[in-house]
Amino acid sequence: MPIEAKTLFQLQTELIDGKVEMATIKAIDRVLDRIDTLQKDMDARFTVLGQDMVAVKTRLGMNNETQSLLRAKLIDYAFKGGWLIAAIAIGSVSATLVTHLRSLF
Repeated sequence: MPIEAKTLFQLQTELIDGKVEMATIKAIDRVLDRIDTLQKDMDARFTVLGQDMVAVKTRLGMNNETQSLLRAKLIDYAFKGGWLIAAIAIGSVSATLVTHLRSLF
């Protein structure tokens, strides 16, 4: 009988080991499934984040382009305004000189 008792003990031990192994495998499978789900979720979020970054970069580029265009126009108008002021100053000086020269002669 001791042999049968040992065999029964071994069978019970193997059964418990098998159950523990099955429970462990199921738990590991659930963890791996959860990791897969989280990875897919993160990929989706990073895709959306990447699209948002592209949109922001595009808008910043458009803003920089607009600012550059405004700067160029401002410089152009300032240059034209400077010439206009210079022309008015030269005209007034010329008019004053002509008036003084006429009064002399």
